[in-house]
Amino acid sequence: MPPGKVKIQVIAKGYQTFGDVYEVDESAFHHSASEKAGGNASGILQLKDVTVANGVVSGEVYTKPGADLFDAKIEIDVKFKVPMPK
Repeated sequence: MPPGKVKIQVIAKGYQTFGDVYEVDESAFHHSASEKAGGNASGILQLKDVTVANGVVSGEVYTKPGADLFDAKIEIDVKFKVPMPK
């Protein structure tokens, strides 16, 4: 993922939509509400089923079972489908 800002929005049927902007710096990420800035996601985040077709990128970002960050359990399973940048 290239450095810069990325907006992640979670939409789940029956739940309130949540989204926020995160700063990406190589494999590190930062959030203004975090007490510990500069988490390193190297080896934590996994990609699968990534495809690029008809100007659209899709796939899934997830964590393996038992993953932790700053000694806290973290569980991510996000499917994405976005248009390619122009």
